[in-house]
Amino acid sequence: MDVHALILEVDAADEDTVVGLFASECLGAEVAPGADGRTTVRIYVPAAPDREATCRALAAAGIEPGRSRIDVERVIEEPWVERYQRGLVPFACGRGFWIDPTGAADGEPPAGRVRLRLEPGRAFGTGEHASTRLCVAALEDFVRPGERWLDLGCGTGILALVACHRGAVVDAVDHDREAVRVAREVVALNGLSDRIAVRLASVTARAAERPWDGVVANLDERTLVRLARPIHAGIAPGGTFIGAGFLDTDVPAIESALSEAGLAPRKVRRDAGWVALIATRPV
Repeated sequence: MDVHALILEVDAADEDTVVGLFASECLGAEVAPGADGRTTVRIYVPAAPDREATCRALAAAGIEPGRSRIDVERVIEEPWVERYQRGLVPFACGRGFWIDPTGAADGEPPAGRVRLRLEPGRAFGTGEHASTRLCVAALEDFVRPGERWLDLGCGTGILALVACHRGAVVDAVDHDREAVRVAREVVALNGLSDRIAVRLASVTARAAERPWDGVVANLDERTLVRLARPIHAGIAPGGTFIGAGFLDTDVPAIESALSEAGLAPRKVRRDAGWVALIATRPV
Protein backbone atom coordinates (compact mmCIF):
# COMPACT_ATOMS: atom_id res chain seq x y z
CA MET A 1 0.00 0.00 0.00
CA ASP A 2 1.32 3.45 -0.97
CA VAL A 3 0.57 5.27 2.30
CA HIS A 4 0.85 9.04 2.63
CA ALA A 5 0.57 11.37 5.61
CA LEU A 6 -1.52 14.51 5.20
CA ILE A 7 -0.13 16.99 7.73
CA LEU A 8 -2.30 19.94 8.75
CA GLU A 9 -1.55 22.65 11.28
CA VAL A 10 -4.88 24.10 12.43
CA ASP A 11 -6.50 25.86 15.36
CA ALA A 12 -6.93 23.44 18.27
CA ALA A 13 -10.71 23.94 18.17
CA ASP A 14 -10.77 22.55 14.60
CA GLU A 15 -8.80 19.33 15.14
CA ASP A 16 -11.83 17.04 15.52
CA THR A 17 -13.50 18.62 12.48
CA VAL A 18 -10.35 18.09 10.41
CA VAL A 19 -10.08 14.42 11.34
CA GLY A 20 -13.77 13.95 10.61
CA LEU A 21 -13.36 15.40 7.11
CA PHE A 22 -11.08 12.51 6.14
CA ALA A 23 -12.73 9.77 8.21
CA SER A 24 -13.88 7.75 5.19
CA GLU A 25 -10.31 7.26 3.90
CA CYS A 26 -8.35 7.60 7.14
CA LEU A 27 -6.07 4.71 8.09
CA GLY A 28 -5.00 6.39 11.31
CA ALA A 29 -4.44 9.82 12.80
CA GLU A 30 -2.11 11.46 15.27
CA VAL A 31 -2.70 14.78 17.04
CA ALA A 32 0.12 16.86 18.54
CA PRO A 33 -0.84 20.03 20.46
CA GLY A 34 1.40 23.00 19.72
CA ALA A 35 1.80 26.58 20.88
CA ASP A 36 -0.65 29.49 20.67
CA GLY A 37 -3.74 27.28 20.42
CA ARG A 38 -2.52 25.47 17.32
CA THR A 39 -2.45 21.71 16.70
CA THR A 40 -0.67 19.52 14.14
CA VAL A 41 -2.79 16.67 12.79
CA ARG A 42 -1.22 13.81 10.80
CA ILE A 43 -3.78 11.82 8.84
CA TYR A 44 -2.62 8.63 7.14
CA VAL A 45 -4.35 7.92 3.82
CA PRO A 46 -3.86 5.19 1.19
CA ALA A 47 -3.07 7.58 -1.69
CA ALA A 48 -1.45 10.97 -2.11
CA PRO A 49 -4.08 13.61 -1.26
CA ASP A 50 -4.77 16.47 -3.61
CA ARG A 51 -3.86 19.83 -2.06
CA GLU A 52 -6.55 21.79 -3.90
CA ALA A 53 -9.23 19.28 -2.90
CA THR A 54 -7.99 19.47 0.68
CA CYS A 55 -8.28 23.27 0.65
CA ARG A 56 -11.82 23.04 -0.72
CA ALA A 57 -12.78 20.54 1.99
CA LEU A 58 -11.37 22.79 4.72
CA ALA A 59 -13.17 25.83 3.35
CA ALA A 60 -16.47 23.93 3.14
CA ALA A 61 -16.08 23.02 6.82
CA GLY A 62 -15.57 26.67 7.75
CA ILE A 63 -11.81 26.36 8.27
CA GLU A 64 -9.79 29.06 6.53
CA PRO A 65 -7.21 27.22 4.36
CA GLY A 66 -4.86 30.19 4.52
CA ARG A 67 -4.47 29.66 8.27
CA SER A 68 -3.71 25.96 7.87
CA ARG A 69 -0.26 24.65 6.98
CA ILE A 70 -0.74 21.74 4.57
CA ASP A 71 2.03 19.21 3.87
CA VAL A 72 2.04 15.75 2.30
CA GLU A 73 4.64 13.08 3.04
CA ARG A 74 5.05 9.61 1.61
CA VAL A 75 5.29 7.08 4.43
CA ILE A 76 8.13 4.59 4.09
CA GLU A 77 6.74 1.10 3.67
CA GLU A 78 7.08 -0.48 7.08
CA PRO A 79 4.68 -1.92 9.63
CA TRP A 80 3.70 1.59 10.78
CA VAL A 81 0.14 0.57 11.62
CA GLU A 82 1.40 -2.17 13.93
CA ARG A 83 3.83 0.27 15.50
CA TYR A 84 1.07 2.78 16.06
CA GLN A 85 -1.27 0.21 17.57
CA ARG A 86 1.45 -0.94 19.97
CA GLY A 87 1.45 2.59 21.32
CA LEU A 88 -2.25 2.41 22.18
CA VAL A 89 -2.83 1.40 25.79
CA PRO A 90 -5.97 1.26 27.96
CA PHE A 91 -6.50 4.24 30.25
CA ALA A 92 -8.83 5.46 32.96
CA CYS A 93 -11.53 7.98 32.03
CA GLY A 94 -13.92 9.63 34.45
CA ARG A 95 -14.55 8.01 37.81
CA GLY A 96 -15.68 4.63 36.57
CA PHE A 97 -14.47 3.77 33.07
CA TRP A 98 -11.47 2.03 31.49
CA ILE A 99 -11.17 2.77 27.79
CA ASP A 100 -9.44 0.07 25.77
CA PRO A 101 -8.51 1.16 22.21
CA THR A 102 -6.44 -1.98 21.54
CA GLY A 103 -9.26 -4.42 20.86
CA ALA A 104 -7.38 -7.08 22.81
CA ALA A 105 -9.48 -7.00 26.01
CA ASP A 106 -6.65 -8.79 27.83
CA GLY A 107 -6.62 -8.72 31.61
CA GLU A 108 -9.11 -7.09 33.92
CA PRO A 109 -9.73 -3.34 34.28
CA PRO A 110 -8.96 -1.80 37.67
CA ALA A 111 -11.51 -2.51 40.39
CA GLY A 112 -14.60 -0.37 40.07
CA ARG A 113 -14.06 0.53 36.42
CA VAL A 114 -16.04 -0.64 33.39
CA ARG A 115 -14.10 -1.54 30.24
CA LEU A 116 -15.21 0.25 27.07
CA ARG A 117 -13.76 -1.54 24.04
CA LEU A 118 -13.06 0.37 20.83
CA GLU A 119 -12.55 -0.81 17.28
CA PRO A 120 -8.92 -1.99 16.90
CA GLY A 121 -6.74 0.43 14.97
CA ARG A 122 -9.21 3.29 15.06
CA ALA A 123 -6.83 6.18 15.68
CA PHE A 124 -9.21 9.00 16.51
CA GLY A 125 -12.10 9.18 18.92
CA THR A 126 -10.25 7.08 21.50
CA GLY A 127 -11.42 9.21 24.40
CA GLU A 128 -8.06 10.75 25.28
CA HIS A 129 -9.08 14.26 24.27
CA ALA A 130 -9.92 16.68 27.09
CA SER A 131 -13.36 17.44 25.63
CA THR A 132 -14.24 13.73 25.75
CA ARG A 133 -13.05 13.49 29.36
CA LEU A 134 -15.23 16.44 30.25
CA CYS A 135 -18.29 14.82 28.65
CA VAL A 136 -17.66 11.50 30.39
CA ALA A 137 -17.41 13.18 33.79
CA ALA A 138 -20.60 15.18 33.17
CA LEU A 139 -22.51 12.08 32.04
CA GLU A 140 -21.46 10.33 35.23
CA ASP A 141 -22.99 13.20 37.18
CA PHE A 142 -26.20 13.82 35.27
CA VAL A 143 -27.47 10.58 33.66
CA ARG A 144 -30.08 8.72 35.71
CA PRO A 145 -31.22 5.10 35.23
CA GLY A 146 -34.20 4.76 32.93
CA GLU A 147 -33.63 8.03 31.09
CA ARG A 148 -33.43 8.42 27.32
CA TRP A 149 -30.39 10.29 26.02
CA LEU A 150 -29.07 11.44 22.65
CA ASP A 151 -25.38 11.32 21.69
CA LEU A 152 -25.33 14.00 18.99
CA GLY A 153 -22.38 13.64 16.60
CA CYS A 154 -21.51 10.28 18.14
CA GLY A 155 -18.20 9.62 16.38
CA THR A 156 -16.89 6.30 17.70
CA GLY A 157 -19.74 6.06 20.21
CA ILE A 158 -17.81 6.43 23.48
CA LEU A 159 -20.28 8.85 25.03
CA ALA A 160 -23.21 6.64 24.07
CA LEU A 161 -21.50 3.73 25.85
CA VAL A 162 -20.97 5.81 28.98
CA ALA A 163 -24.59 7.02 29.08
CA CYS A 164 -25.80 3.46 28.58
CA HIS A 165 -23.66 2.12 31.42
CA ARG A 166 -25.12 4.87 33.63
CA GLY A 167 -28.55 3.35 32.97
CA ALA A 168 -29.90 5.26 29.96
CA VAL A 169 -31.36 4.04 26.70
CA VAL A 170 -29.42 5.93 24.04
CA ASP A 171 -29.94 7.23 20.53
CA ALA A 172 -26.61 7.96 18.81
CA VAL A 173 -26.65 9.96 15.58
CA ASP A 174 -24.06 11.32 13.20
CA HIS A 175 -24.22 12.86 9.71
CA ASP A 176 -21.08 10.95 8.64
CA ARG A 177 -21.64 7.44 7.30
CA GLU A 178 -18.19 6.25 8.37
CA ALA A 179 -18.77 7.44 11.93
CA VAL A 180 -22.09 5.58 12.01
CA ARG A 181 -20.42 2.40 10.76
CA VAL A 182 -17.67 2.61 13.37
CA ALA A 183 -20.08 3.46 16.19
CA ARG A 184 -22.28 0.47 15.33
CA GLU A 185 -19.26 -1.82 15.44
CA VAL A 186 -18.14 -0.37 18.77
CA VAL A 187 -21.63 -0.72 20.27
CA ALA A 188 -21.80 -4.35 19.11
CA LEU A 189 -18.28 -5.00 20.42
CA ASN A 190 -19.48 -3.90 23.85
CA GLY A 191 -22.67 -5.96 23.69
CA LEU A 192 -25.01 -2.96 23.91
CA SER A 193 -26.83 -3.04 20.57
CA ASP A 194 -30.13 -3.65 22.37
CA ARG A 195 -29.84 -0.37 24.33
CA ILE A 196 -28.03 1.94 21.89
CA ALA A 197 -29.51 2.75 18.48
CA VAL A 198 -26.98 4.25 16.06
CA ARG A 199 -28.40 6.08 13.06
CA LEU A 200 -27.38 8.35 10.21
CA ALA A 201 -29.60 11.28 11.12
CA SER A 202 -29.79 14.86 12.37
CA VAL A 203 -30.94 16.16 15.73
CA THR A 204 -33.92 17.81 14.01
CA ALA A 205 -35.16 14.54 12.51
CA ARG A 206 -34.77 12.58 15.74
CA ALA A 207 -36.28 15.28 18.00
CA ALA A 208 -39.51 15.08 16.01
CA GLU A 209 -40.18 11.62 17.46
CA ARG A 210 -40.18 12.43 21.19
CA PRO A 211 -37.94 14.49 23.46
CA TRP A 212 -34.91 13.15 25.30
CA ASP A 213 -34.14 13.50 28.99
CA GLY A 214 -30.67 14.62 27.99
CA VAL A 215 -28.45 15.43 25.02
CA VAL A 216 -24.65 15.26 24.94
CA ALA A 217 -22.80 16.87 22.03
CA ASN A 218 -19.02 16.95 21.70
CA LEU A 219 -18.91 19.35 18.75
CA ASP A 220 -17.25 22.60 17.74
CA GLU A 221 -18.48 26.08 18.66
CA ARG A 222 -19.95 26.91 15.24
CA THR A 223 -22.00 23.71 15.13
CA LEU A 224 -23.31 24.08 18.68
CA VAL A 225 -24.41 27.65 18.02
CA ARG A 226 -26.13 26.58 14.80
CA LEU A 227 -27.92 23.66 16.48
CA ALA A 228 -28.95 25.43 19.70
CA ARG A 229 -32.64 25.67 18.77
CA PRO A 230 -32.99 22.08 17.48
CA ILE A 231 -31.22 20.85 20.63
CA HIS A 232 -33.66 22.81 22.81
CA ALA A 233 -36.59 21.34 20.89
CA GLY A 234 -35.25 17.83 21.47
CA ILE A 235 -34.88 18.08 25.24
CA ALA A 236 -37.82 17.41 27.56
CA PRO A 237 -38.71 20.09 30.17
CA GLY A 238 -36.32 19.64 33.08
CA GLY A 239 -33.85 17.81 30.85
CA THR A 240 -30.10 18.33 30.59
CA PHE A 241 -27.75 19.43 27.83
CA ILE A 242 -24.01 18.70 27.96
CA GLY A 243 -21.97 20.48 25.31
CA ALA A 244 -18.21 20.29 24.75
CA GLY A 245 -15.58 20.50 22.03
CA PHE A 246 -14.80 24.20 22.30
CA LEU A 247 -12.38 26.55 24.03
CA ASP A 248 -12.89 29.04 26.85
CA THR A 249 -13.07 31.94 24.41
CA ASP A 250 -16.13 30.33 22.79
CA VAL A 251 -18.19 30.16 26.00
CA PRO A 252 -19.96 33.56 25.67
CA ALA A 253 -21.20 32.81 22.14
CA ILE A 254 -22.46 29.36 23.12
CA GLU A 255 -24.12 30.56 26.32
CA SER A 256 -25.84 33.31 24.34
CA ALA A 257 -27.08 30.89 21.66
CA LEU A 258 -28.38 28.41 24.24
CA SER A 259 -30.13 31.15 26.23
CA GLU A 260 -31.78 32.57 23.12
CA ALA A 261 -32.97 29.05 22.25
CA GLY A 262 -34.58 28.64 25.67
CA LEU A 263 -31.96 26.63 27.57
CA ALA A 264 -30.52 27.84 30.87
CA PRO A 265 -26.71 27.52 31.19
CA ARG A 266 -25.86 26.18 34.66
CA LYS A 267 -22.23 25.06 34.93
CA VAL A 268 -18.94 25.42 33.10
CA ARG A 269 -16.14 22.86 33.52
CA ARG A 270 -12.61 23.14 32.17
CA ASP A 271 -9.80 20.74 31.29
CA ALA A 272 -6.54 21.68 29.53
CA GLY A 273 -8.08 24.76 27.94
CA TRP A 274 -11.18 22.93 26.74
CA VAL A 275 -14.66 23.51 28.15
CA ALA A 276 -17.88 21.64 28.85
CA LEU A 277 -21.07 23.59 29.42
CA ILE A 278 -24.08 22.10 31.20
CA ALA A 279 -27.50 23.62 30.62
CA THR A 280 -31.09 22.65 31.44
CA ARG A 281 -34.44 23.20 29.81
CA PRO A 282 -36.72 24.93 32.33
CA VAL A 283 -39.83 23.06 33.38
